[in-house]
Amino acid sequence: MARLAAVSAVVLGLWPLAALAGQTSASFQVGITIGGGGSSSARTVASAKTYTWGAALISVNRAGFDKPERLERSDTFYWFRAERSGEHFRIAVSIASGKVVKVLPA
Repeated sequence: MARLAAVSAVVLGLWPLAALAGQTSASFQVGITIGGGGSSSARTVASAKTYTWGAALISVNRAGFDKPERLERSDTFYWFRAERSGEHFRIAVSIASGKVVKVLPA
């Protein structure tokens, strides 16, 4: 008898009821936070974009230089030595943007 009462309650609770337009409403919101608790300075450092030696090498090749060789890295540049039209050059690629910013005779 108890089972019949439980099943009847579920069935009656799920029984479809007619609803006219304008009589119902719903609201649903979802939020998610990943990480959290970090300081704003830590977020600024993490979001700073930097390019790798490999990305800088691609920039040197796309600028028309052949046989690029890594030389050194400063705080703002990757330095390469490469040749174009038989002449050798020192090329600086920005770590922040990945663009060739200086071309000097070697």
